[in-house]
Amino acid sequence: MCGRYTIFGRRALTPEEMRDAELSDRRPPRAVERELRWTVEFMGVGIDMVPNFDASPTQMLPIYQEVPDLDALAPARWGLVPFWWRGKASELHHTFNARAETVDTSKAYRDPFRRRRCLVPMNSFYEWQETPSGKVRHLVRVAGAEVFGCAGIWDEWTQPDGTQLRSFSIVTCPANELMTVVHYRRGKEPRMPVILAGADLSHWSDPDAGSEPAALKALLKPFPSEAMIACPVRSRADQHADLLEPIGPPVRPA
Repeated sequence: MCGRYTIFGRRALTPEEMRDAELSDRRPPRAVERELRWTVEFMGVGIDMVPNFDASPTQMLPIYQEVPDLDALAPARWGLVPFWWRGKASELHHTFNARAETVDTSKAYRDPFRRRRCLVPMNSFYEWQETPSGKVRHLVRVAGAEVFGCAGIWDEWTQPDGTQLRSFSIVTCPANELMTVVHYRRGKEPRMPVILAGADLSHWSDPDAGSEPAALKALLKPFPSEAMIACPVRSRADQHADLLEPIGPPVRPA
């Protein structure tokens, strides 16, 4: 599964910006830096957003989709709400991930799989490893990639007030050798988000590719372990950049 990730851009703050913000707000530099919007660039487009070092379900996060009259990179709610849903969005608790094995047949996901696929940009994601001394949080990233894309699906739901809510789910697949170690939980199947690269990114997001579902399903496979890096990090839920700092050596694949 994938239940936490990071998404932030690169922006070097000038001394003048930091000084002016500190003088006006009288907050520490870290808090000031969080409130200045950075640009996330992905698939040739950008979006300005506040850095998110611990993105979680129900938050509004950027997705990339190729749809006429919509911004290619725009925020959506993490946790897909099907267009036909009659209850409250808060009543859906497990739609932030969609299993690759059933994404084309599940009632909630089959229509988005055919018609509304997207890419979910991220810098890294978190997974927890079960150990005798407790769960250990790990930060996982793609080697050499500042931002990478995961396979996603999205939908649009009419809220009770009549406004439209765009939402998405990240597609997951069985874990590779590295993630089998990182995402170890006794009695549970280790999984990972579907990471796409190269031409697979454009193929998945192509709105016309839904006519070839078998070719799309073939993309939903584990990313190579040798192209990923996983390190233990602090198990703390907040928005400090030091969450990204390793507290131990990289994990070795099984």
